[in-house]
Amino acid sequence: MSQMIDGPRKTFLAAAAMGANLRVYISDATTTPPTVNLAGASAPSVGVTEAYQAAAGPISILLANAPGTRKMTCSEAITGGNSVYAAASGEVASTGTVVEGKAMETTTDDGDIFEVLGTHNSDISTAIAGTTAVGFEVDTDSATPKIKLLAVAAGTGNFTTTISPESTLSADNTITVPEADGDTLAAIALAQTLTNKTLTAPVITAPAVTGAATGLTITKIVPFIENATNTIHTGTVPIPAGAVLLNIQVVNTVLWGAASASLVVGDDDVANGFLTATNCKATDLLVGEVFDISNAENWGGKNGAYLVAATGRKGNVDTGNSGIYYAASNNVIGIMTVGTPAATTGRTLMAVTYCLPETIAAVATGP
Repeated sequence: MSQMIDGPRKTFLAAAAMGANLRVYISDATTTPPTVNLAGASAPSVGVTEAYQAAAGPISILLANAPGTRKMTCSEAITGGNSVYAAASGEVASTGTVVEGKAMETTTDDGDIFEVLGTHNSDISTAIAGTTAVGFEVDTDSATPKIKLLAVAAGTGNFTTTISPESTLSADNTITVPEADGDTLAAIALAQTLTNKTLTAPVITAPAVTGAATGLTITKIVPFIENATNTIHTGTVPIPAGAVLLNIQVVNTVLWGAASASLVVGDDDVANGFLTATNCKATDLLVGEVFDISNAENWGGKNGAYLVAATGRKGNVDTGNSGIYYAASNNVIGIMTVGTPAATTGRTLMAVTYCLPETIAAVATGP
């Protein structure tokens, strides 16, 4: 049966023992009268206890809308005149999301009892949900620069754009918006053209050749370094599917000092397809000489089966990877074989250059 009271206090059932001057909320509305418990930081209160409650049972509560002021318990120092907010275990604090009133005096320690002028409490996070204005400023004073959120005129689609932080934050983040009027922030997933940008130590990942490729040309270099320990040094450069091999170049910057040092260069199919056993200790590839597959004059007589000047062959011969075109992914592999390692002087560089071409379909005409 419905009931009402005409007064500042109401009897509830305490869920457990609780101290005086603490905020409570209705934890179970199915009992008669309703059961109350100490309110937490996110729970607006229905009132405060006025006396110590030794155990569960009937308790008189000074209602939140009672006239006058009331005594409350603080969890920290609060300056008189400032708003007080819901805190854990029925106390109040100097900050929070649920407003409980105004401090009528200053407190200094956790557990202090002080005078509070109660106000209509509210959950800030739900009470201030936003605005339907087309544009509004976050800070409307004229002292400092400010942020203004603006809807696009004549925009379509009743959807929400959400600005959110990373899932894990280790420090405050600052995002500086470009000054130029009408500029657009760069985004990860959008196709955008960047103009007048300086890239410092960029890491570029070769794109997959699907649809319209980028035509990106890539050179990767493998240094073979003599270390007086190992007998085999292997350098592998992946060639993605759809790539065109433009060049393989090999140069010695310092001749090797071991008893012998022989380099072959090939791919997954033929180990010495491009370059057969080449003496990097002497004679075959002296410092300054360059083995270069783009020019038959620079093969040095060490060219493998993939390089045939008379026929113009340059690369493998099969229905997939044919010549300089690699329909399937492959690897250019250089292998330096060292006999009786004993020095650390030798330096050989293998540079592999390939591109990922843009595919332009042929137009068939005629009968």
